[in-house]
Amino acid sequence: MAPEQTQPYSPTTEDKSQVETEIIYVLQNPAMPNYVKIGKTENLQQRMKVLDNTSVLVPFECRYAACVEKRQDWKKVLHEVFSEYRINPRREFFTRENVEAKAIAILKAAQIDDVPANALIVADVPDEEISVREGQERIARNENRRANFDFTMVNIPDDARLFFLQNDKIYCTVTQRKPARVNLDGEELSLTGAAVKALGKGSSASLQGLAYWKYKDELLTDIRDRMESKEGENADEE
Repeated sequence: MAPEQTQPYSPTTEDKSQVETEIIYVLQNPAMPNYVKIGKTENLQQRMKVLDNTSVLVPFECRYAACVEKRQDWKKVLHEVFSEYRINPRREFFTRENVEAKAIAILKAAQIDDVPANALIVADVPDEEISVREGQERIARNENRRANFDFTMVNIPDDARLFFLQNDKIYCTVTQRKPARVNLDGEELSLTGAAVKALGKGSSASLQGLAYWKYKDELLTDIRDRMESKEGENADEE
């Protein structure tokens, strides 16, 4: 007798109500076009609002989100599958070219329910230039309330290379740690001056230079936030 054919398991509506679920998302930020962020949440809309803060220029966009079984820990699976393309082991960012399409294909196969389309709507940003300017203004307002940045704050050494956010072929070199000065094409500048020069004609001298330069694939704004947060945790422990 031929063996009985079995069908792949597919939860019924009744089954789904008994299954613990979570949302796995693939996000991309227009300010970091070469990377995607893979994470998990119970509330995608709230998560994206939290991510839209002063450390990013423009809001994240959801490339795909899937409602999956929680017990499978699909975030951990995806992070392990694409570990060689992970930018920083402490961050959920991966190179977009190598990961995005494959991660979405895995999520489509794993999902047990659709994520409502309205959950993906976080901000209505019809004009990208306005969005970028608004993001820069928010960062500037935040930075103005803090001590002046210098490279000793984030342990970046002399002669370190900082790469331009919008083009990794453009870089400047740290020439002075405090106050922060860099060399770009033979000219010594502040970080803001270097960003204005890299952006070219029409860029605003009021922009926040920290938001445009990366050290070891991490924005200076993120490095500062991370180190200040760590210092705050250490102070709490004491």
